Amino acid sequence: MGYLTAQRLGQPFEMLMEEALFAPLGLEHSYYQVPESQQDHYAYGYSKRISPYGSTQACWMLKLTV
Repeated sequence: MGYLTAQRLGQPFEMLMEEALFAPLGLEHSYYQVPESQQDHYAYGYSKRISPYGSTQACWMLKLTV
């Protein structure tokens, strides 16, 4: 749903989420592309997560810390 909304608004999904969701909620450590300076704060699984659609869509690659 979010991906379709981003397409309709003409913005990349990642940018829309960062501007419309992360920032207003104060989620300062939530990323789609984790900056090099923050890599040590994130845990990664053993395998690449694949979406049910057979590709790695942006909405499946969200990384957060608590």
